[in-house]
Amino acid sequence: MMIKKIQIVTTQCKRCGKSLVKTNRSLYGMEELKVKFGDICSDCMSNEELGEILRAQGTGLLGHLRSGRGR
Repeated sequence: MMIKKIQIVTTQCKRCGKSLVKTNRSLYGMEELKVKFGDICSDCMSNEELGEILRAQGTGLLGHLRSGRGR
């Protein structure tokens, strides 16, 4: 299986139009979050959205560590 190279891309916030720099895919394998929140800048993100991202990242990290892949 060939691993795709991660690229840096520029885009705009879909809420305010501010310029954003991001990666073309999730660094942590959380593509659903990337699709949902990837084009929103931190200034436009609500506390609820930020909480959703942090919870998902924490859950993903915990699962990664429990599986032994975090070594």
